[in-house]
Amino acid sequence: MSRRKPKSDPAGKAYHSGRESLRRHPVFSRLETGVRWVRTEQSFCPPDGWLLVLRDGGMHINAKRLAAPEEWAHVMARALLVHAMELWQPDHGDWRVWSAACDVITHVSSRDSSWGGAHRHEGAGGASRNGMRPAGIDSSARTASRAGPRA
Repeated sequence: MSRRKPKSDPAGKAYHSGRESLRRHPVFSRLETGVRWVRTEQSFCPPDGWLLVLRDGGMHINAKRLAAPEEWAHVMARALLVHAMELWQPDHGDWRVWSAACDVITHVSSRDSSWGGAHRHEGAGGASRNGMRPAGIDSSARTASRAGPRA
């Protein structure tokens, strides 16, 4: 009888390492209260995304996204800030301006964390430049936020 070698999951290993950084952080560990991390086939995160923040506290992760643990920690920290500050709230006038302001707040709030630097600006026409889209550009999608350098 042959034993199967367990599949290697470098994406999962990096994600869990980044998440462990959050658990050790004095601020972000407290923001995880009431949040559910979903990194399964049932995740609502689009294939080209990093994670999707839902109003009910669901953080839907792209299980196939491979990134450094520090990148995951940074993206998850920003997602926790979006959730904690309820940055997806509607009726803030110009939605693109509101999204950009939310991006600045989450970026500045998370950049000085213990795990280091932020993502490069990848730019997207009218979208937030760091990839975090508090509630997305589409005004009908205000119940969720996408996070990641290219979200």
